[in-house]
Amino acid sequence: FIARGANYDIVVAADCGDLGRVKELLARDSSLARYLPPYHNWYTGSPLKCAAAKGYIDIVRVLLEHGADPNMPERPIAPDGIAMYDALSHGYADIVKLLLDYGARPNGAVDSCPGFLEVAQANEDTEMVDLLKKHGAEDASADPLSAANHGDAAEVRRVITEQPGLADHPYLSYIFRCAAERNDREVLQAFIDTVPDLFDRVVVSRGSVEILRWLLDAGMNPTLADWVGWTA
Repeated sequence: FIARGANYDIVVAADCGDLGRVKELLARDSSLARYLPPYHNWYTGSPLKCAAAKGYIDIVRVLLEHGADPNMPERPIAPDGIAMYDALSHGYADIVKLLLDYGARPNGAVDSCPGFLEVAQANEDTEMVDLLKKHGAEDASADPLSAANHGDAAEVRRVITEQPGLADHPYLSYIFRCAAERNDREVLQAFIDTVPDLFDRVVVSRGSVEILRWLLDAGMNPTLADWVGWTA
């Protein structure tokens, strides 16, 4: 493809782990370290995001040395950058440490996903939990909706009833989808009963046939699309 003129830009090079090509392009124009392609989402984006997601620490380091910003917005899903989340969720501890050394925010928001610390806790990665806390990460276990992740439907009902504003919780759709994938009908019912317009903004596109049928019977909108355009 390259021999026939395909565009081998810095995003593709970073995603493929081609350190030589990344260096070559940065030598021509160091601002490419901060390049964000017109089309970016969970699967592609800045060269830093692509390299961090694949575990290419040498490329991550070179990009940071040339001015890549680990907090550069990649909207709409990552207003605080996404490289940290990608590295953390894939278990690339050395890349997480490097990004933090270059000023990555430990509490960045990525779409409807859990916080960085909650990801580390779910992975039972105590070293990463300690590192994130050292850099100021907020304890995810203190989140009032964390009870949903532990199957505590009664607590979900209580906190939403006492704090109606939690209906606008940034991770609500993610937490609901996770409960559906666990087939946790009690937690799902707690959300359905306490969040009046839940099915106007939340859709589950993955899970067992039984749980999807149950949700549709409960009022889930079969034509509502999730963030990647998938309907139930």
